[in-house]
Order: sequence, then structure tokens, then C-alpha cells
Amino acid sequence: MNVGSVKQALSKFVQIDHLRGANKYKCDGCKKLVNAEKQFTVHDAPMCLTVHLKRFTPLGRKLGHLVDYGHSLDLQPAMSEGQVRSTSCTSYMSF
Repeated sequence: MNVGSVKQALSKFVQIDHLRGANKYKCDGCKKLVNAEKQFTVHDAPMCLTVHLKRFTPLGRKLGHLVDYGHSLDLQPAMSEGQVRSTSCTSYMSF
């Protein structure tokens, strides 16, 4: 996933993933492979968020592009439906 910012990475992370073709879902009820959708969302916004950025390709090459992060990150667009964040998440970068 080649993104330029943590905000873009979060947006891609919560996008709906369509399970079709070889990735079909096996229905527990009818035991058949069916088209499906899955999505990750944030249910409870943490007071402190830790983000791990992938630094290597599957072939072991190091990724060298810069990733922008702001001083705050609005988690509301990534929240589960009906959930509201209670505070803003302020970022502090440490190495």
C-alpha cells in the first residue's frame, strides 16, 4: 500500500474489501462460496494510538518513501457506525 500520509493509510485500511472470485467467503449456513464484503473500523477511539508502518516489501526490500503525519489525526471517518470519538488524538513522534 503506497500512501503518502497516515491519514491516507487509515482511509485505505477501513475501505470495504469485496470478496469475490478466488477470495469468496464460505457461508456457515449453506456451506457455499458466496460473494461478500468485509471492513475494519475503529469501535473505540484510544487515548493513545500507536501506528506501525510497514517498512519492507514481501521480497525484503526496504521501502524508502516518506510518510506525512500531522500533529493530530481525526479518527471519526474510520469509526464504526454510530460511534463517536470522545477526544482528538494528538500525535507525538518518537524513535
